[in-house]
Amino acid sequence: MSGPLDRARRLWPILRPSATGGALLAVLLLALISLPAAAATVEELRARADSGDVGALARLAAMYEDGRGVGRDLALACSLYQQAAEKGDADAQRALGAMYELGRGCGQDLDKAVFWYRKSAEQGVARAQANLGVLYEEGKGVEQDHAEAVRWYELSVGKGYPRGQYLLGSMYERGLGVARDLAAARGWYEKAAAAGYSRAMARLREMAASPPPAAKETQPQAVPPSPPAGVVETAPAVDKAPQPAASGEPVAGGAESADIPGLAIGGGTVDIPAAEQHFYLGNQLAGEGRLPEAIAAYEQSLALEPDNPNTLENIAITWAKLGELDKGLGYMVKAVEAAPADAGKHVSLGIMLHAAEKEDEAMARYRQAIRLDPTQDGVYFNMAVIFAGRHQYEKSWRSLQMGERLGRPGGELRERLAEQQPEPDSGWMAAALDGVYLRQIQVASRAEAEEVLRRLTAGEDFRTLAESLSIAPSRLHQGYLGRVTAGEIDAGLFGALRDLQPFAFSPVLETTGGWSVFQRLLMPEALLAD
Repeated sequence: MSGPLDRARRLWPILRPSATGGALLAVLLLALISLPAAAATVEELRARADSGDVGALARLAAMYEDGRGVGRDLALACSLYQQAAEKGDADAQRALGAMYELGRGCGQDLDKAVFWYRKSAEQGVARAQANLGVLYEEGKGVEQDHAEAVRWYELSVGKGYPRGQYLLGSMYERGLGVARDLAAARGWYEKAAAAGYSRAMARLREMAASPPPAAKETQPQAVPPSPPAGVVETAPAVDKAPQPAASGEPVAGGAESADIPGLAIGGGTVDIPAAEQHFYLGNQLAGEGRLPEAIAAYEQSLALEPDNPNTLENIAITWAKLGELDKGLGYMVKAVEAAPADAGKHVSLGIMLHAAEKEDEAMARYRQAIRLDPTQDGVYFNMAVIFAGRHQYEKSWRSLQMGERLGRPGGELRERLAEQQPEPDSGWMAAALDGVYLRQIQVASRAEAEEVLRRLTAGEDFRTLAESLSIAPSRLHQGYLGRVTAGEIDAGLFGALRDLQPFAFSPVLETTGGWSVFQRLLMPEALLAD
């Protein structure tokens, strides 16, 4: 009988999330399926590099830069990065740019730093784009150009890079290269903080302690103005360790400064708690593929803050990536116990249980995740896989239909189900009338809202648009508001939303603080019971 990790690999074509699906689902599936092969020896890498393997050349350079498995030799690292960079390796180009910028092994040369950052940035490497933006912002190696800095930051945030989000927020806050806009600044800081970037978290603390000077610059209020019980409409506390970055990029590294106590931001100094420092270091090391070191950092964080659910989740993922699924499960159970209302934690645990062939337990976690947030398109897909394996084709079809309505293509699974049983009518998707489950994108003007509605009806992903465009705090939950009942919001607004069919979009509606487009969701009770 095959082991759980072999099973996880076999399930990959079925379990992988859509490109626009939940980031955490993607992180975990990559953690379980993309397990590392045995590390190549220095001799093997040298042989492969000599035979023209550019990736091996870049890996060898990184080993000499960090002193991993070999004695640290920055001059040799620089030479190897140079060879790989000249052969077109984008990551090596970024690393070489950082070495020239900081004078590590190559001697400081800002002109060459700009040259190699640009080469890498033009190939789409987000860290290089952000680093090049910093040089334009500060006028190092290039003529100072704030608008050009903003352009490179915007390219990096298009790839979800947390440091770029923080840097772009800083430009909006100071009005450099863009019109000063504190609401936009706060929005970018919140996105970076949610992805694990402590400088953004520190800046949010400062902004909370110092109210903005003018009412017109404050964050528009979300709808409803006073969120009722059960409606997820407040941003997560920024002093908690956040979720791992979905991009796989380290939180800091290369030419970025490490997060340290007494971090100076905006003319003030903010102390970063030691537990958070270890957490961020763990994220950085994990992003660089240094998994045992990441685990050590997470363990130091847990020694100081043993019940932090996000640190527990990250160390669980890291153990899974190392092939230690049982250890990962142990930590993931603790993460769920520490944050039972966090849908993402149940998703993470469900995927690990699924890979461990504990399907009943996995199904229980998937169902709980949906009860907390019914927008989990990848979870519905995974449930459809389990139901199909049990020959429960009606439920498998219903799960697949839910995932598809939320944007997850059925693909091969749809074809397999059609071979077993014709697709049932979707009339079962009737919504209750006593409350509505909603998600929302709120923007500042009617024209912007009309454009949002046009993009949604053209098939663009709701979660992606909510994260990138919405000015409501619910953007940190990908637009999900929760269940709203009569009496909790304006009667006219509630009536208009209740009249929507499941998964339909509302017309543009004026709401407190802006203009909104809503989507009515469905809580699929038929799938939540055995």
